[in-house]
Amino acid sequence: MILLGLKGCRTCHALSLITNGIVSFEAGSFATLNHLIQLYQLHNNIFEITSGLDDLECLYLQWNRIYTVQEGSFSNLMHLIELHNNNNQICEISVDLFDGLANLKLLDLSYNQIIQMAAGVFQVLTNLENKDLSENQLVTLPPELFVETHNLSRIQLHGNQLHSVPAGLLANINPDTTQPILSSIHNPHTPTHLLQ
Repeated sequence: MILLGLKGCRTCHALSLITNGIVSFEAGSFATLNHLIQLYQLHNNIFEITSGLDDLECLYLQWNRIYTVQEGSFSNLMHLIELHNNNNQICEISVDLFDGLANLKLLDLSYNQIIQMAAGVFQVLTNLENKDLSENQLVTLPPELFVETHNLSRIQLHGNQLHSVPAGLLANINPDTTQPILSSIHNPHTPTHLLQ
């Protein structure tokens, strides 16, 4: 556990804690960082998400040991635009996990162990443009997975265990972005004719 002595960093906009062996943070570790916009926590041993960073726009959590993400972990991060939570060990994504992230544009959950996704898990991410779910263990996708994500221009699903793509999966996506999305859904287990 680490308690950061950052009281003199009130105007700090970016903080890098890369490759430190950090496991967790005590409550209040980031209390004085009111203007922090970018937080880099890559290559540590973190197993839970940090809270209390209301102005944060970019959060980098890749290459840690995050197994689960508790509901409400992101509820105060209403300014977050990019969430990089790839290369962890996440198995499950709860329906309310992304509540409060209406401004999120990039979500990277690649290289985790995600087996399934609930139908409404992304419904609050109405501004999402780029979603990476590649290299997980997804076998099926609910047809309603992208119902409210009208702004998606790129989605990556390669390296999963998908054998088919449900009809209507991309029905609510803006027609101007449908082709780039379809061209990026490639999987060795999914026959090409199922993507049409």
